[in-house]
Amino acid sequence: MARTVAELPSGPRITDHISLGVIARTFPIAAVRAALEANDKASLRQRDLPAHVVVYYMIALGLYMQSSYREVLRCLLEGSSG
Repeated sequence: MARTVAELPSGPRITDHISLGVIARTFPIAAVRAALEANDKASLRQRDLPAHVVVYYMIALGLYMQSSYREVLRCLLEGSSG
């Protein structure tokens, strides 16, 4: 049985609109860390994905519900490394 070719959807991609820097400017890291501390959810040790990054990830997932979880996370992490 023939398969269809996997293609990217036409139009703008999520990478054209999202970055960790944009979300961090809107929700300053000090405020995010204060909210995590106030709710006893702050990271106790260094992790690959710290609690404040998870907060930004959840915000991005809400903003870009039409995109896959993996694409949103990739964009966030790509933006933080560059």
